[in-house]
Amino acid sequence: MMSDCCNREDTENKGLLNYQGIRTAELVNLLQAAEPIPVSVACDELKFETPPFNERLSAYISKRFGVDDCGKSARACLREAGKRKSLNISSANLSQWLGEGKWELSLGSQTLFKLCLAMELDVEEGKGFAYSCLHQTWLNYRVAREAIYLFFIEAQRLFGDETFSRACEVSSWADKVIAEYRDYIDKSASTSMEASGYTRVIADGVRTIAREDNLSAKQALTEIRRFIERNIPAFIGIQKSAIRVYDEYFSEGAFGTTPLTQLYKEATGLTLPRSGYLDNSYFQEDRERKRLLWGTINRRDWVKRNGSDVDILNKRDILMEEHAVGKMRESGIPRGNIIALLFFHFCFEQREKFQKRGVRAELFQKFYDRVNTTITEECGMMPLHPRKPFDALFMKSIAHSEGVDPITYLNHLLEGFYA
Repeated sequence: MMSDCCNREDTENKGLLNYQGIRTAELVNLLQAAEPIPVSVACDELKFETPPFNERLSAYISKRFGVDDCGKSARACLREAGKRKSLNISSANLSQWLGEGKWELSLGSQTLFKLCLAMELDVEEGKGFAYSCLHQTWLNYRVAREAIYLFFIEAQRLFGDETFSRACEVSSWADKVIAEYRDYIDKSASTSMEASGYTRVIADGVRTIAREDNLSAKQALTEIRRFIERNIPAFIGIQKSAIRVYDEYFSEGAFGTTPLTQLYKEATGLTLPRSGYLDNSYFQEDRERKRLLWGTINRRDWVKRNGSDVDILNKRDILMEEHAVGKMRESGIPRGNIIALLFFHFCFEQREKFQKRGVRAELFQKFYDRVNTTITEECGMMPLHPRKPFDALFMKSIAHSEGVDPITYLNHLLEGFYA
């Protein structure tokens, strides 16, 4: 695996960036040309760049349904559509999404699917909705359940108001079939193809079935089941690819890649635990809390001031970012953990350059390109989204931290932002 990909032309990344909106492209350019700024200013910028979630969602729903832009109207529209399409949207759901003060949320794939069906969005509209309104990643063909959701979004004309119930039936069936074949697949599936290659193959197949005009609803269900079953090795292969990337960057290394454990030991003289550094399974002090070791500086002071540990980041973003099926190690690595791992690896690898002046733009571009290439081509995940607070935390820490260790900058940014 090549470590330095900053000069590689990646048209797929550029295409996905377009869905994130013109403002997103502007933010990337601004970050590359950024000057060093205090953490407090970076926090204020990030809050300014991210309007409250409930306001963004309410405005989008109201515009889509052609009603007044207010939370009450948006709730009414979703409630009516949910009943008609059997989407199981509860009052608690509506309060969670549209309640006052809902500053930032990360929606799960099924919730995103429900909202697309409620507003009758097609795949292209759904991408724009996820990127420009929700500021989060879109559904991914590399995950069997999400590939099924994408199929049914494309095929709404066939299934009408029964689209959601049919999708649930197929996804439940797929979970069972994949579980039955897992032992066999683990022994036989190849991971030689890049994850993005798998993703394109799956995406083309799903689109072909969904767009076939001559299929009845019953025939389409049969075809998508056959397709999912036929491509179980591909789904497992993509998951293995993400696990391989995690292992190579964390502990094993590869051609041109020194593992983080070695870089960390060289820089600090300390040894990272083999498990638990980024996988939210390491227990510290209080066994009731699962914590990420890369939390803020002076954790005890943080807990005393804020009443809770910094696992707020883990709960809010990393677990919600999981683009693999099931638990880590069993079926894949969450996107947020891959990004965090690549950030720490890059910071330790480039620690001497970070001490120099006038190299911010170069380092930011190298980080941005490397992370995007790795998570899209090798892990089959969506690229960095600078309007998404989680992604922006890492990007701003690289862009604004000249003269300050970027990991230290991130820790202070976490404390100021999430507190």
